[in-house]
This record gives sequence, C-alpha cells and structure tokens, in this order.
Amino acid sequence: MPSNHKPGDSSTQKEAHEYIRKELAAILGLNERRLSDTRIDVKDSFMEFTSLSKDLRIVCEASAHIGKTKTAQIHKVMNNAMKMLFLEQLEGVSYRKILVFIDDEAASKFVGNGWHGECLRKNGIEVMVVNVPEYIKEKVKGTQKDQSR
Repeated sequence: MPSNHKPGDSSTQKEAHEYIRKELAAILGLNERRLSDTRIDVKDSFMEFTSLSKDLRIVCEASAHIGKTKTAQIHKVMNNAMKMLFLEQLEGVSYRKILVFIDDEAASKFVGNGWHGECLRKNGIEVMVVNVPEYIKEKVKGTQKDQSR
C-alpha cells in the first residue's frame, strides 16, 4: 500500500524529532521546554539544531533513520557532529554534544570501533538511542521506502 508521504516530505522527520526531544529531556531529567529546535545565523548561512539549550550548554542532533546507514546518512550524521563542534568554536564555550538515534542498527556505525565512532568519542560527542512508539517507527519506515524510489 503506498504511503501518503511525498518524496522529500519532512513531516514524519519533524514528528520523530519532537518525540526524540521529549525523550532526551526525560533522560536528562529536564523539562522538555528547556530543549528546543534552534536556528543560528552564521554569516550568509545558518545552522539548525534539533535541540539546543544555551543556558544548560546542551546541543543535540537527531537521526530519524531506521536500519543500516547508507553513505548519505553517514555523511549527514558526521555533518551534524561538525555543526556541534563549530557551535562551540563560534561561542567559545563547551557544550554537552549528543547525537540521538531511534534505532540501534542506525547508531551502530557511530558507536563502533571504526573511525566514525572513534572520531565522535575523541571529540566528546555522545551517541544515544531513544525509544519511540511503534507508530512513529512505521511512519519513518514508510517515508524511507518512499524516498528510496
């Protein structure tokens, strides 16, 4: 049965990111309003973060991907890691940097013994996997299937 999502539709990703933000806040013992999606202007461009709390110095990027990571997802996650490191350089302060996944298999490349995992560890970037409801996972799977056509 075809999905109702058009290729490139980000509504599923946004819904997953909102849930991830709530779960992360709960794990960290925070009120979920302490973490919010944030856009920071940088020269003629901008950076967007899934969750950022400047006063608590926590920055998070989420990956709503399920299954084995393909090259494009690996690049996206490592790009997100670079954004978090650049944020620290721009502001001259340290942040607790967290990459959050909704699937163990998707996270495995970034916690393993390869260079990706080692790079994240050496730069103080944590990797977490949070539980999301099955209906969100099913929506993500449907969107991924649509995007692979």
